[in-house]
Amino acid sequence: MVKSFNHWVRDRIPCSLLLPLYYSYCRLFYYPRQEQTRRHFHLPHLDETDLAKNKGSDTLFVLGSGPSINRISPERWRAIAAHDSVGFNWWPYHPLVPTFYLMESNGTPEEEAKSYLDVSTRRAADYADVPKICMELLDARDGILCGISEGWRRNLFAACTVPAIARNDKEFADVISYLKKRGVFSPKSRIRYLFKHCATLSTIVVLGAKLQYKNIVLCGVDLTSEEKFYQERQDLPDATDLKFSPGEQKHVTMTRYAWGNTPIDVVLEELRRQVLRPASIELYVEHDKSALYPKIPLAPDSVFELPVENVVRSVGRRAT
Repeated sequence: MVKSFNHWVRDRIPCSLLLPLYYSYCRLFYYPRQEQTRRHFHLPHLDETDLAKNKGSDTLFVLGSGPSINRISPERWRAIAAHDSVGFNWWPYHPLVPTFYLMESNGTPEEEAKSYLDVSTRRAADYADVPKICMELLDARDGILCGISEGWRRNLFAACTVPAIARNDKEFADVISYLKKRGVFSPKSRIRYLFKHCATLSTIVVLGAKLQYKNIVLCGVDLTSEEKFYQERQDLPDATDLKFSPGEQKHVTMTRYAWGNTPIDVVLEELRRQVLRPASIELYVEHDKSALYPKIPLAPDSVFELPVENVVRSVGRRAT
């Protein structure tokens, strides 16, 4: 009876009242819980480093896990390596070392955690100078932080995630407007709080906006299935058998998989409208087979031009 009543209230309370109540709850319970876990693992706040010192271009390439990663041409890879890039989750299986890296710590199943701890330990030296941003700090007894190597801890920072709650697309637009007025998306290079809704991809786009990139290009963000680039790679024999969800099924982030959640295509479109466009930031996909195309346009060839002054950087970022 109590649960039914709570759902009745939750589903009928006006958005104008729901949002202040929800973020009051976050201030009282959700954010302190993340802070408690951060302290437990002795992680520095992300705002203790100035991310602007790592910024070296006006274009940010987002490195996703879709199979199209394996079909990017060598010429484009040279350009991607010469510009700034951000990898996340399982990206360490790929040889290219990104400028930034994002990971989630909470709720990782045992099999996934073991694989992640293995690859992160093996790549720790390659990622030593990469700012690594850890999110979803919700439980000190769970997640990959319990077994993370000392090498991977170098330049590992904690960011408190700012969530969203929306029962429909109109309410999600209201959430973005509400948070925008409170400075959540304002330019900043010392960052303690990062927006996250539906997927880490939302956080990365907001990070790109806060660091004032002019172009954000989504590579390997296919979202047409759960297939991953590392399952196709013959040079990654320890990763080809990793199947944490049926590869042929629709990508979970393109669905309303939980109450209050908004699919990632809607999330990105609203961020484009309210956050990116007013700041003259362009969002592109690298290929036209992405489920986000044509709502998000195809990147022009000009963003893949190789900056002469950055050629040295492109060589330095290749894994040994």
